[in-house]
Amino acid sequence: MRKTMLWAIMMALVTCVGLTSCGSDSDDDNGGGGGVPVTEAQIVGLWQTDMDASYVIVAGQKYSMKDIDLDDNSRVRFNADHSYAAYEWNSRTQKWVQDSSDNATWSLKNSVITIVFNKDGDTSEITVTSISTNKMTVHDSYTEKDEDSGRTITIDMYETLNRVSE
Repeated sequence: MRKTMLWAIMMALVTCVGLTSCGSDSDDDNGGGGGVPVTEAQIVGLWQTDMDASYVIVAGQKYSMKDIDLDDNSRVRFNADHSYAAYEWNSRTQKWVQDSSDNATWSLKNSVITIVFNKDGDTSEITVTSISTNKMTVHDSYTEKDEDSGRTITIDMYETLNRVSE
């Protein structure tokens, strides 16, 4: 069971890191009450995941993203024209490489950022829970069915992003 739970965590985080393809279950415009007021101007820019401060809660158990050994080199860019891009560090070339599958756009309503992936039409909704000039924390919550037990588990991701100077 522990191995299955760790596998579920890893799969959840692989999909969530970089703010990709995890949808919110919130029907509330402000992210279920956990969001803070935010403007597009505050969102626009290049952001990198802070793995020391980011964590996930799976079925009530908290796990540090760094402790479960995820790649800590992911960046996202929210452009003023509402285009979105994700980047991964290529250790072979020692350069940031844009994920070519992330041809996406973003929008903001209250504290919820919606990312639409143009290739397949999938959307991701993340709630901004705190923001300052150089740091933003976002929350995403969704459910998955555990293949072994058949139980439905809730996964909450809290990702802290640091603004990157360009």
